[in-house]
Amino acid sequence: MLARTAVILLISLANLVSCGDIGAGANRDVHTALCAFVSMAGGTVEIPQVPSLAQADYDSIQTLNFSTSTDAWQSMFYSDAKRTEVHETDTKAKQEGKEYAEFWSDWTATATKAAAERSDSKSKITVAGAMDAVAKRLAHAKIAGIADEARKIKQRFTVLPPELGAITASTAAATLAKAAFGAQCVTSDTVTDSQPFGAANSGNRNTNCEPGTPNPKPISALGTLACTCLKANANNPTGVCTEKADGGGTWQKNGGGVPSQADFRTLAKTCGSGKNKKITFQDIQQAISRLAGLLHTDETDGYLGAFVASGCTGSSGEGICVKFPGYYADSNKGVQKLQWVQQLGTLAGQLKQIEEKRQEAEEVNKILKSKAAAAQSAIEEAKATANTIKSSEARDTQQEKIEQRNKCTPQNKTPAECPSSHCTYNEKATDGNKCKPKVGSETTAAGTGRAVTNVESKMCSNKKNKRNANLRIANGKVKLARITVFL
Repeated sequence: MLARTAVILLISLANLVSCGDIGAGANRDVHTALCAFVSMAGGTVEIPQVPSLAQADYDSIQTLNFSTSTDAWQSMFYSDAKRTEVHETDTKAKQEGKEYAEFWSDWTATATKAAAERSDSKSKITVAGAMDAVAKRLAHAKIAGIADEARKIKQRFTVLPPELGAITASTAAATLAKAAFGAQCVTSDTVTDSQPFGAANSGNRNTNCEPGTPNPKPISALGTLACTCLKANANNPTGVCTEKADGGGTWQKNGGGVPSQADFRTLAKTCGSGKNKKITFQDIQQAISRLAGLLHTDETDGYLGAFVASGCTGSSGEGICVKFPGYYADSNKGVQKLQWVQQLGTLAGQLKQIEEKRQEAEEVNKILKSKAAAAQSAIEEAKATANTIKSSEARDTQQEKIEQRNKCTPQNKTPAECPSSHCTYNEKATDGNKCKPKVGSETTAAGTGRAVTNVESKMCSNKKNKRNANLRIANGKVKLARITVFL
Protein backbone atom coordinates (compact mmCIF):
# COMPACT_ATOMS: atom_id res chain seq x y z
CA MET A 1 0.00 0.00 0.00
CA LEU A 2 2.85 2.31 0.88
CA ALA A 3 4.65 1.54 -2.38
CA ARG A 4 1.50 2.29 -4.40
CA THR A 5 1.11 5.63 -2.64
CA ALA A 6 4.73 6.48 -3.44
CA VAL A 7 4.24 5.75 -7.15
CA ILE A 8 1.17 7.98 -7.32
CA LEU A 9 3.07 10.76 -5.54
CA LEU A 10 6.00 10.53 -7.97
CA ILE A 11 3.65 10.71 -10.97
CA SER A 12 1.90 13.76 -9.51
CA LEU A 13 5.23 15.50 -8.84
CA ALA A 14 6.36 14.76 -12.39
CA ASN A 15 3.21 16.38 -13.76
CA LEU A 16 3.73 19.44 -11.58
CA VAL A 17 7.28 19.85 -12.85
CA SER A 18 6.40 19.45 -16.52
CA CYS A 19 3.05 21.22 -16.72
CA GLY A 20 4.63 24.60 -17.55
CA ASP A 21 7.18 23.31 -20.05
CA ILE A 22 6.94 22.48 -23.73
CA GLY A 23 7.07 18.76 -24.30
CA ALA A 24 7.40 16.27 -27.14
CA GLY A 25 4.79 16.56 -29.88
CA ALA A 26 3.72 20.06 -28.84
CA ASN A 27 4.13 21.38 -32.39
CA ARG A 28 3.13 18.29 -34.35
CA ASP A 29 0.11 20.05 -35.91
CA VAL A 30 2.25 23.05 -36.84
CA HIS A 31 4.80 20.73 -38.45
CA THR A 32 2.07 19.08 -40.52
CA ALA A 33 0.61 22.43 -41.63
CA LEU A 34 3.98 23.89 -42.64
CA CYS A 35 5.14 20.70 -44.34
CA ALA A 36 2.21 21.03 -46.74
CA PHE A 37 3.96 24.04 -48.29
CA VAL A 38 7.38 22.36 -48.38
CA SER A 39 6.03 19.28 -50.15
CA MET A 40 4.12 21.45 -52.63
CA ALA A 41 7.46 22.51 -54.07
CA GLY A 42 7.90 18.96 -55.36
CA GLY A 43 4.54 18.91 -57.14
CA THR A 44 3.23 20.40 -60.37
CA VAL A 45 0.90 23.38 -60.50
CA GLU A 46 -2.11 22.83 -62.72
CA ILE A 47 -2.63 25.96 -64.80
CA PRO A 48 -6.26 26.02 -66.04
CA GLN A 49 -6.40 26.10 -69.83
CA VAL A 50 -8.74 28.79 -71.07
CA PRO A 51 -10.21 27.92 -74.48
CA SER A 52 -10.41 30.52 -77.20
CA LEU A 53 -13.76 31.82 -78.41
CA ALA A 54 -15.75 29.38 -80.56
CA GLN A 55 -15.33 31.73 -83.50
CA ALA A 56 -16.52 29.20 -86.07
CA ASP A 57 -19.90 28.86 -84.35
CA TYR A 58 -20.23 32.62 -83.97
CA ASP A 59 -19.32 33.20 -87.63
CA SER A 60 -21.83 30.55 -88.71
CA ILE A 61 -24.64 32.44 -86.99
CA GLN A 62 -23.63 35.77 -88.50
CA THR A 63 -23.26 34.18 -91.94
CA LEU A 64 -26.80 32.79 -91.90
CA ASN A 65 -28.12 36.10 -90.58
CA PHE A 66 -26.44 38.01 -93.39
CA SER A 67 -27.46 35.53 -96.10
CA THR A 68 -31.15 35.62 -95.19
CA SER A 69 -31.37 39.41 -94.93
CA THR A 70 -32.79 41.50 -97.76
CA ASP A 71 -30.80 42.23 -100.87
CA ALA A 72 -30.94 45.94 -100.08
CA TRP A 73 -29.43 45.32 -96.66
CA GLN A 74 -26.61 43.20 -98.04
CA SER A 75 -25.73 45.71 -100.75
CA MET A 76 -25.29 48.41 -98.08
CA PHE A 77 -21.96 46.91 -97.05
CA TYR A 78 -20.34 46.94 -100.48
CA SER A 79 -18.84 49.80 -102.39
CA ASP A 80 -19.04 48.16 -105.83
CA ALA A 81 -21.79 46.58 -107.90
CA LYS A 82 -20.08 43.17 -107.94
CA ARG A 83 -20.05 43.17 -104.12
CA THR A 84 -16.38 42.43 -103.70
CA GLU A 85 -15.22 45.58 -101.86
CA VAL A 86 -16.55 46.18 -98.34
CA HIS A 87 -17.11 49.55 -96.66
CA GLU A 88 -14.71 49.71 -93.70
CA THR A 89 -16.94 51.94 -91.57
CA ASP A 90 -20.57 52.91 -91.28
CA THR A 91 -19.55 56.43 -92.26
CA LYS A 92 -18.12 55.26 -95.58
CA ALA A 93 -21.33 53.35 -96.16
CA LYS A 94 -23.24 56.56 -95.41
CA GLN A 95 -25.01 54.88 -92.51
CA GLU A 96 -23.71 57.04 -89.68
CA GLY A 97 -26.17 58.05 -86.97
CA LYS A 98 -28.02 54.73 -87.07
CA GLU A 99 -26.17 53.17 -84.13
CA TYR A 100 -24.48 50.68 -86.42
CA ALA A 101 -20.92 51.53 -85.40
CA GLU A 102 -20.55 48.98 -82.60
CA PHE A 103 -21.77 46.16 -84.85
CA TRP A 104 -20.02 47.20 -88.05
CA SER A 105 -16.87 45.12 -87.60
CA ASP A 106 -18.93 41.94 -87.20
CA TRP A 107 -21.14 42.75 -90.15
CA THR A 108 -18.29 43.66 -92.48
CA ALA A 109 -16.41 40.51 -91.50
CA THR A 110 -19.43 38.52 -92.61
CA ALA A 111 -19.82 40.60 -95.77
CA THR A 112 -16.17 39.96 -96.61
CA LYS A 113 -16.67 36.25 -96.02
CA ALA A 114 -19.75 36.32 -98.25
CA ALA A 115 -17.78 37.96 -101.05
CA ALA A 116 -15.11 35.27 -100.82
CA GLU A 117 -17.51 32.32 -100.65
CA ARG A 118 -20.12 33.40 -103.13
CA SER A 119 -18.67 31.08 -105.78
CA ASP A 120 -18.69 28.08 -103.43
CA SER A 121 -21.92 26.21 -104.05
CA LYS A 122 -21.62 24.34 -100.74
CA SER A 123 -20.98 27.32 -98.47
CA LYS A 124 -23.61 28.36 -95.94
CA ILE A 125 -23.83 31.76 -97.61
CA THR A 126 -24.61 30.28 -101.02
CA VAL A 127 -27.05 27.69 -99.73
CA ALA A 128 -28.98 30.17 -97.59
CA GLY A 129 -28.89 32.78 -100.31
CA ALA A 130 -30.45 30.36 -102.80
CA MET A 131 -33.64 29.98 -100.76
CA ASP A 132 -36.81 31.57 -102.11
CA ALA A 133 -38.08 34.84 -100.68
CA VAL A 134 -40.64 33.31 -98.33
CA ALA A 135 -38.12 30.87 -96.83
CA LYS A 136 -35.58 33.67 -96.37
CA ARG A 137 -38.08 35.88 -94.57
CA LEU A 138 -39.18 33.05 -92.32
CA ALA A 139 -35.58 32.09 -91.50
CA HIS A 140 -34.40 35.64 -90.92
CA ALA A 141 -37.24 36.35 -88.50
CA LYS A 142 -35.67 33.78 -86.16
CA ILE A 143 -32.00 34.09 -87.01
CA ALA A 144 -31.87 37.87 -86.49
CA GLY A 145 -32.78 37.33 -82.84
CA ILE A 146 -30.29 34.48 -82.49
CA ALA A 147 -27.54 36.65 -83.96
CA ASP A 148 -28.34 39.45 -81.53
CA GLU A 149 -28.13 37.03 -78.60
CA ALA A 150 -24.87 35.58 -79.92
CA ARG A 151 -23.32 39.04 -80.12
CA LYS A 152 -24.24 39.78 -76.51
CA ILE A 153 -22.89 36.41 -75.41
CA LYS A 154 -19.65 37.06 -77.25
CA GLN A 155 -19.22 40.31 -75.35
CA ARG A 156 -19.09 38.30 -72.13
CA PHE A 157 -16.00 36.53 -73.41
CA THR A 158 -12.84 38.31 -72.30
CA VAL A 159 -9.25 37.29 -72.83
CA LEU A 160 -6.91 36.81 -69.91
CA PRO A 161 -5.12 39.98 -68.79
CA PRO A 162 -1.35 39.91 -69.49
CA GLU A 163 -0.36 39.26 -65.88
CA LEU A 164 -2.52 36.13 -65.79
CA GLY A 165 -1.60 34.98 -69.26
CA ALA A 166 2.07 35.09 -68.26
CA ILE A 167 1.60 32.46 -65.55
CA THR A 168 2.93 29.07 -66.58
CA ALA A 169 3.64 25.81 -64.79
CA SER A 170 7.31 26.86 -64.64
CA THR A 171 6.72 30.29 -63.12
CA ALA A 172 4.25 28.81 -60.63
CA ALA A 173 6.77 26.11 -59.67
CA ALA A 174 9.37 28.82 -59.05
CA THR A 175 6.95 30.61 -56.72
CA LEU A 176 6.30 27.40 -54.79
CA ALA A 177 10.02 26.72 -54.42
CA LYS A 178 10.72 30.22 -53.17
CA ALA A 179 7.87 29.97 -50.66
CA ALA A 180 9.09 26.59 -49.47
CA PHE A 181 12.86 27.19 -49.29
CA GLY A 182 13.46 30.92 -49.72
CA ALA A 183 14.84 30.72 -53.26
CA GLN A 184 13.70 29.55 -56.68
CA CYS A 185 14.97 26.33 -58.25
CA VAL A 186 15.83 24.89 -54.83
CA THR A 187 14.96 21.49 -53.35
CA SER A 188 15.38 19.78 -49.99
CA ASP A 189 18.68 18.42 -51.30
CA THR A 190 20.11 21.76 -52.39
CA VAL A 191 18.81 24.34 -49.89
CA THR A 192 21.55 26.26 -48.06
CA ASP A 193 21.67 27.51 -44.48
CA SER A 194 21.03 31.16 -45.45
CA GLN A 195 18.15 30.75 -47.93
CA PRO A 196 15.27 29.93 -45.51
CA PHE A 197 15.85 33.23 -43.65
CA GLY A 198 16.97 35.35 -46.58
CA ALA A 199 20.38 35.91 -45.02
CA ALA A 200 22.94 34.26 -42.77
CA ASN A 201 21.41 33.50 -39.38
CA SER A 202 22.36 35.96 -36.66
CA GLY A 203 22.02 33.39 -33.89
CA ASN A 204 19.35 35.36 -32.04
CA ARG A 205 16.37 33.01 -32.31
CA ASN A 206 13.98 35.32 -30.48
CA THR A 207 14.57 38.09 -33.03
CA ASN A 208 14.84 35.94 -36.13
CA CYS A 209 11.56 34.10 -35.49
CA GLU A 210 9.38 37.15 -36.01
CA PRO A 211 8.08 38.30 -39.43
CA GLY A 212 9.38 41.63 -40.66
CA THR A 213 12.57 43.24 -41.87
CA PRO A 214 15.48 43.27 -42.14
CA ASN A 215 16.49 39.67 -42.68
CA PRO A 216 17.25 37.19 -41.29
CA LYS A 217 13.55 36.46 -40.85
CA PRO A 218 11.48 33.37 -41.74
CA ILE A 219 10.97 34.20 -45.43
CA SER A 220 10.04 30.60 -46.24
CA ALA A 221 8.01 27.69 -44.92
CA LEU A 222 11.27 25.92 -44.07
CA GLY A 223 12.47 28.93 -42.07
CA THR A 224 9.17 28.93 -40.19
CA LEU A 225 9.58 25.21 -39.55
CA ALA A 226 13.04 25.84 -38.09
CA CYS A 227 11.56 28.28 -35.57
CA THR A 228 8.88 25.83 -34.49
CA CYS A 229 10.80 22.53 -34.60
CA LEU A 230 14.60 22.79 -34.19
CA LYS A 231 15.91 21.90 -30.75
CA ALA A 232 17.72 24.59 -28.76
CA ASN A 233 21.12 24.25 -27.11
CA ALA A 234 19.65 24.36 -23.60
CA ASN A 235 16.31 23.44 -22.02
CA ASN A 236 15.74 21.59 -25.24
CA PRO A 237 12.89 19.09 -25.34
CA THR A 238 13.14 16.52 -28.08
CA GLY A 239 10.53 15.60 -30.64
CA VAL A 240 8.56 18.83 -30.37
CA CYS A 241 7.64 18.28 -34.03
CA THR A 242 9.13 14.85 -34.77
CA GLU A 243 12.29 13.09 -33.61
CA LYS A 244 13.87 13.64 -37.03
CA ALA A 245 13.05 17.36 -36.97
CA ASP A 246 15.14 18.21 -33.88
CA GLY A 247 18.31 19.22 -35.69
CA GLY A 248 21.69 19.60 -34.01
CA GLY A 249 20.42 21.39 -30.92
CA THR A 250 22.53 24.52 -31.28
CA TRP A 251 20.14 27.41 -31.82
CA GLN A 252 18.84 29.51 -28.94
CA LYS A 253 18.55 33.16 -27.91
CA ASN A 254 22.04 34.67 -27.92
CA GLY A 255 23.42 31.15 -27.85
CA GLY A 256 25.84 31.79 -30.64
CA GLY A 257 25.01 28.60 -32.51
CA VAL A 258 22.88 28.63 -35.67
CA PRO A 259 21.13 25.90 -37.67
CA SER A 260 23.41 24.18 -40.11
CA GLN A 261 22.78 23.38 -43.75
CA ALA A 262 22.35 19.75 -42.73
CA ASP A 263 19.72 20.77 -40.18
CA PHE A 264 17.65 22.52 -42.85
CA ARG A 265 17.91 19.69 -45.36
CA THR A 266 16.99 17.04 -42.81
CA LEU A 267 14.11 19.16 -41.56
CA ALA A 268 12.80 19.65 -45.10
CA LYS A 269 12.85 15.91 -45.74
CA THR A 270 10.64 15.24 -42.71
CA CYS A 271 7.85 16.76 -44.81
CA GLY A 272 8.02 14.10 -47.47
CA SER A 273 8.04 14.60 -51.22
CA GLY A 274 5.18 16.05 -53.19
CA LYS A 275 6.52 14.61 -56.43
CA ASN A 276 3.88 13.91 -59.09
CA LYS A 277 1.21 15.68 -57.02
CA LYS A 278 -1.05 18.10 -58.88
CA ILE A 279 -1.34 21.43 -57.08
CA THR A 280 -4.46 23.58 -57.51
CA PHE A 281 -5.36 26.99 -56.15
CA GLN A 282 -7.71 25.24 -53.72
CA ASP A 283 -4.77 23.26 -52.29
CA ILE A 284 -2.85 26.46 -51.63
CA GLN A 285 -5.79 28.33 -50.12
CA GLN A 286 -6.74 25.43 -47.87
CA ALA A 287 -3.15 25.07 -46.65
CA ILE A 288 -3.02 28.78 -45.76
CA SER A 289 -6.35 28.51 -43.91
CA ARG A 290 -5.14 25.51 -41.91
CA LEU A 291 -1.98 27.37 -40.93
CA ALA A 292 -3.90 30.50 -39.90
CA GLY A 293 -6.15 28.37 -37.73
CA LEU A 294 -3.19 27.30 -35.58
CA LEU A 295 -2.37 30.80 -34.33
CA HIS A 296 -3.09 31.58 -30.69
CA THR A 297 -2.60 34.67 -28.54
CA ASP A 298 -1.48 35.81 -25.10
CA GLU A 299 -3.95 38.73 -25.30
CA THR A 300 -1.32 40.90 -26.94
CA ASP A 301 0.67 39.04 -29.56
CA GLY A 302 0.01 35.97 -31.68
CA TYR A 303 2.06 32.80 -31.83
CA LEU A 304 2.47 29.91 -34.22
CA GLY A 305 3.77 27.02 -32.16
CA ALA A 306 4.10 26.36 -28.44
CA PHE A 307 4.53 29.43 -26.22
CA VAL A 308 4.82 29.71 -22.43
CA ALA A 309 6.37 33.07 -21.63
CA SER A 310 8.97 35.68 -22.63
CA GLY A 311 9.47 34.89 -26.33
CA CYS A 312 10.25 32.37 -29.06
CA THR A 313 13.72 31.55 -27.74
CA GLY A 314 13.65 27.81 -28.30
CA SER A 315 13.65 27.09 -24.57
CA SER A 316 11.09 24.61 -23.25
CA GLY A 317 10.09 27.12 -20.58
CA GLU A 318 9.58 30.02 -22.99
CA GLY A 319 8.60 29.33 -26.57
CA ILE A 320 9.37 27.24 -29.65
CA CYS A 321 7.39 29.37 -32.03
CA VAL A 322 7.01 32.32 -34.42
CA LYS A 323 5.76 35.57 -32.91
CA PHE A 324 3.22 37.91 -34.57
CA PRO A 325 3.24 41.25 -32.68
CA GLY A 326 -0.14 42.96 -32.19
CA TYR A 327 -2.14 39.97 -33.41
CA TYR A 328 -4.72 40.22 -30.61
CA ALA A 329 -5.79 43.71 -31.67
CA ASP A 330 -5.54 43.06 -35.41
CA SER A 331 -5.93 39.54 -36.78
CA ASN A 332 -4.67 40.78 -40.16
CA LYS A 333 -1.26 40.78 -38.51
CA GLY A 334 -1.30 36.97 -38.57
CA VAL A 335 0.18 34.57 -41.10
CA GLN A 336 -0.29 37.12 -43.89
CA LYS A 337 2.66 38.96 -42.36
CA LEU A 338 4.83 36.08 -43.49
CA GLN A 339 6.32 37.10 -46.82
CA TRP A 340 6.08 33.62 -48.29
CA VAL A 341 2.40 33.27 -47.34
CA GLN A 342 1.67 36.52 -49.18
CA GLN A 343 3.40 35.17 -52.29
CA LEU A 344 1.41 31.95 -52.22
CA GLY A 345 -1.84 33.82 -51.56
CA THR A 346 -1.22 35.94 -54.64
CA LEU A 347 -0.49 32.87 -56.77
CA ALA A 348 -3.63 31.10 -55.53
CA GLY A 349 -5.73 34.17 -56.31
CA GLN A 350 -4.32 34.35 -59.83
CA LEU A 351 -4.93 30.65 -60.46
CA LYS A 352 -8.49 31.07 -59.22
CA GLN A 353 -9.08 33.92 -61.66
CA ILE A 354 -7.75 31.80 -64.52
CA GLU A 355 -10.03 28.92 -63.52
CA GLU A 356 -13.01 31.27 -63.43
CA LYS A 357 -12.11 32.52 -66.90
CA ARG A 358 -11.86 28.92 -68.11
CA GLN A 359 -15.33 28.08 -66.81
CA GLU A 360 -16.76 31.29 -68.24
CA ALA A 361 -15.18 30.66 -71.66
CA GLU A 362 -16.45 27.09 -71.79
CA GLU A 363 -19.96 28.24 -70.89
CA VAL A 364 -19.90 30.95 -73.56
CA ASN A 365 -18.70 28.47 -76.18
CA LYS A 366 -21.34 25.96 -75.14
CA ILE A 367 -24.06 28.57 -75.63
CA LEU A 368 -22.63 29.70 -78.98
CA LYS A 369 -22.61 26.11 -80.19
CA SER A 370 -26.26 25.77 -79.21
CA LYS A 371 -27.14 29.06 -80.93
CA ALA A 372 -25.34 27.99 -84.11
CA ALA A 373 -27.36 24.77 -84.17
CA ALA A 374 -30.56 26.76 -83.61
CA ALA A 375 -29.73 29.07 -86.52
CA GLN A 376 -29.14 26.11 -88.82
CA SER A 377 -32.40 24.53 -87.67
CA ALA A 378 -34.18 27.80 -88.48
CA ILE A 379 -32.98 27.45 -92.08
CA GLU A 380 -34.33 23.92 -92.40
CA GLU A 381 -37.60 24.81 -90.69
CA ALA A 382 -38.06 27.82 -92.97
CA LYS A 383 -37.54 25.67 -96.07
CA ALA A 384 -40.09 23.15 -94.85
CA THR A 385 -42.62 25.84 -93.96
CA ALA A 386 -42.16 27.57 -97.33
CA ASN A 387 -42.74 24.28 -99.13
CA THR A 388 -45.89 23.72 -97.09
CA ILE A 389 -47.14 27.17 -98.08
CA LYS A 390 -46.44 26.45 -101.77
CA SER A 391 -48.25 23.12 -101.58
CA SER A 392 -51.21 24.77 -99.90
CA GLU A 393 -51.38 27.44 -102.60
CA ALA A 394 -51.21 24.79 -105.33
CA ARG A 395 -54.04 22.82 -103.74
CA ASP A 396 -56.14 25.95 -103.40
CA THR A 397 -55.61 26.84 -107.07
CA GLN A 398 -56.43 23.32 -108.24
CA GLN A 399 -59.58 23.28 -106.13
CA GLU A 400 -60.65 26.61 -107.60
CA LYS A 401 -60.24 25.21 -111.14
CA ILE A 402 -62.24 22.13 -110.28
CA GLU A 403 -65.01 24.26 -108.81
CA GLN A 404 -65.04 26.39 -111.97
CA ARG A 405 -65.28 23.35 -114.24
CA ASN A 406 -68.05 21.90 -112.09
CA LYS A 407 -70.09 24.96 -112.80
CA CYS A 408 -70.05 23.95 -116.47
CA THR A 409 -70.58 20.20 -116.10
CA PRO A 410 -71.81 18.00 -119.00
CA GLN A 411 -75.22 17.60 -117.38
CA ASN A 412 -75.88 21.22 -118.32
CA LYS A 413 -77.06 20.09 -121.75
CA THR A 414 -79.24 23.05 -122.72
CA PRO A 415 -78.53 26.76 -122.96
CA ALA A 416 -80.88 27.33 -120.07
CA GLU A 417 -78.98 24.91 -117.86
CA CYS A 418 -75.56 26.38 -118.69
CA PRO A 419 -74.67 29.26 -116.24
CA SER A 420 -74.15 32.28 -118.47
CA SER A 421 -72.12 34.18 -115.88
CA HIS A 422 -69.27 31.65 -115.92
CA CYS A 423 -69.88 29.46 -118.96
CA THR A 424 -70.84 29.51 -122.58
CA TYR A 425 -73.03 27.01 -124.44
CA ASN A 426 -71.57 25.58 -127.66
CA GLU A 427 -74.14 23.56 -129.64
CA LYS A 428 -71.48 22.37 -132.08
CA ALA A 429 -69.15 20.89 -129.47
CA THR A 430 -68.21 17.32 -130.42
CA ASP A 431 -66.63 16.20 -127.13
CA GLY A 432 -69.96 15.75 -125.42
CA ASN A 433 -69.45 18.81 -123.24
CA LYS A 434 -71.35 21.72 -124.77
CA CYS A 435 -71.27 23.83 -121.59
CA LYS A 436 -67.71 25.14 -121.15
CA PRO A 437 -65.95 27.93 -119.24
CA LYS A 438 -66.17 31.19 -121.13
CA VAL A 439 -63.39 31.62 -123.68
CA GLY A 440 -61.29 34.74 -122.94
CA SER A 441 -62.42 34.97 -119.34
CA GLU A 442 -59.14 33.37 -118.11
CA THR A 443 -56.14 35.46 -117.21
CA THR A 444 -52.82 34.94 -115.48
CA ALA A 445 -52.55 36.02 -111.86
CA ALA A 446 -49.56 38.29 -111.47
CA GLY A 447 -46.46 36.48 -110.33
CA THR A 448 -48.05 33.00 -110.29
CA GLY A 449 -47.85 31.82 -113.91
CA ARG A 450 -51.23 30.07 -113.51
CA ALA A 451 -54.31 30.68 -115.70
CA VAL A 452 -57.46 31.40 -113.70
CA THR A 453 -60.68 33.33 -114.37
CA ASN A 454 -61.01 36.97 -113.43
CA VAL A 455 -63.23 35.87 -110.58
CA GLU A 456 -60.64 33.28 -109.59
CA SER A 457 -57.91 35.85 -109.82
CA LYS A 458 -59.72 38.08 -107.40
CA MET A 459 -60.54 35.16 -105.13
CA CYS A 460 -56.98 33.91 -105.23
CA SER A 461 -55.67 37.40 -104.61
CA ASN A 462 -57.90 37.76 -101.57
CA LYS A 463 -56.84 34.37 -100.26
CA LYS A 464 -53.16 35.16 -100.78
CA ASN A 465 -53.52 38.48 -99.04
CA LYS A 466 -55.18 36.76 -96.11
CA ARG A 467 -52.51 34.05 -96.08
CA ASN A 468 -49.67 36.58 -96.22
CA ALA A 469 -51.30 38.58 -93.44
CA ASN A 470 -51.45 35.46 -91.32
CA LEU A 471 -47.85 34.71 -92.18
CA ARG A 472 -46.76 38.19 -91.14
CA ILE A 473 -48.59 37.96 -87.84
CA ALA A 474 -47.33 34.46 -87.12
CA ASN A 475 -43.72 35.29 -87.79
CA GLY A 476 -43.19 38.70 -86.24
CA LYS A 477 -40.49 40.48 -88.18
CA VAL A 478 -41.56 38.94 -91.52
CA LYS A 479 -44.04 41.78 -91.83
CA LEU A 480 -41.20 44.30 -92.25
CA ALA A 481 -40.65 45.24 -95.88
CA ARG A 482 -37.04 46.04 -94.99
CA ILE A 483 -35.29 44.06 -92.27
CA THR A 484 -33.92 46.79 -90.03
CA VAL A 485 -32.16 44.53 -87.57
CA PHE A 486 -29.09 42.61 -88.65
CA LEU A 487 -27.11 41.63 -85.59
